[in-house]
Amino acid sequence: MNRLHLPRLSRRVLLIAALAFSAGCGGGGGNDPSPSRGAKWTFLVYLNAANDLETYSIPNMNQMERVGSNDDVNIVVQWKRIQSNQSWDETGEGDWAGTRRYYVTRDDNGNQVNSRLLSDEGTLDMGDPQTLRDFVDWGVSNYPAQKYCLVIWNHGAGWRSSRNTPVPGRGVSEDVEFGTKIDTIALPGAIGLGQGRKWDVVAFDASLMQMAEVAHEIRDQAQYIVGSEESPPGEGYFYDAFLNRLRQNPDMGGREFATHIVQDTFTSYQSTGKLASITHSALDASKVGAIAPAVDALGASLLAAAGQYGAQIARARDFDVETYAYPENGDLIHFTQLLSQSVPDPGVQAAIGRVQGAVRDALIANVHGNAHPNSNGLAILLTDPATYRSIDDRQFRGFGQRYTALAFAQAAPNWQAFLAQGPP
Repeated sequence: MNRLHLPRLSRRVLLIAALAFSAGCGGGGGNDPSPSRGAKWTFLVYLNAANDLETYSIPNMNQMERVGSNDDVNIVVQWKRIQSNQSWDETGEGDWAGTRRYYVTRDDNGNQVNSRLLSDEGTLDMGDPQTLRDFVDWGVSNYPAQKYCLVIWNHGAGWRSSRNTPVPGRGVSEDVEFGTKIDTIALPGAIGLGQGRKWDVVAFDASLMQMAEVAHEIRDQAQYIVGSEESPPGEGYFYDAFLNRLRQNPDMGGREFATHIVQDTFTSYQSTGKLASITHSALDASKVGAIAPAVDALGASLLAAAGQYGAQIARARDFDVETYAYPENGDLIHFTQLLSQSVPDPGVQAAIGRVQGAVRDALIANVHGNAHPNSNGLAILLTDPATYRSIDDRQFRGFGQRYTALAFAQAAPNWQAFLAQGPP
């Protein structure tokens, strides 16, 4: 299994001093620190397991517990589970349902979650951007730190999303209880810290999210953006690997931590037999804004050259480029490399150099397994006009945002025109 894929109830805040919760609120042996209000890092995880990834949420929580919080690092999780008659329903950890907030404490028991239960939030819709907004506000307010990392844990579908319709589809933070996902265009409002503050790292433990369209949308909310071009295995991150590094060196900055997430994810999969499909990369968000105008110029040059080189452009786009679980997602650098070999038009060649320069300036780390030898760290929507129209129609009927609603499409209208009008 890969990671492709209402009014709130009254809050029931639990007083930790009075808790006696048999299914896992033990505090990790009694010697864990109190939640640090002046930490160097706060690591927030929006763990939406209200879907068929639920079974992986428990081991991921236990991985975080192998490290645990201390005076320098707060690890805080909002975790949703649901009860279902589906085969994927996970009955471990007491088979509880609802939305809980945990302060992760150190614990060596890999079979039980023993972290501090901060509150039971009831039945929240974690496919609602306001729920993410509420978690962000609460987490940053209650666990102030010098630096912040936000992880969005769930399915993902790149820039695409949808609601429950006769033609269902995935999106980031899928909550099957409500049939919701978070639109890409809703992410800036959901995660923005305000007052000129940015996340040091935003990481997607989700499928297909390292796309030009997604990175451009949240470029002003983060300093570094981490994610995968491909749909990773259901296990997702091995949290203990990079969190242990952070706990050992809490003075590291966002660039170093983002790089560790990328590299440690790759290393952790080496012994699993699933390394071949792994892709992961990190972007300097301050450099992401330069990619859209470069891609816009490429779109204009490809439209101008399509009369003479349409067959070559179509072959690079439709057959030769590195693609992923959604075949309309193509690696941007690889596409330009193919064009450089097959389309000798001067305008196209100039635009290729500009795109490659912009992407490589933004990229700070990139890894890939043997199944994706031409993954260079950033995907983009890359498809023929008929497929583009089909996707746009599904987005429209599914109430997800259409491509033209993306900030990237508005900043690169010639690219959108190339998708809609390029060679068949």
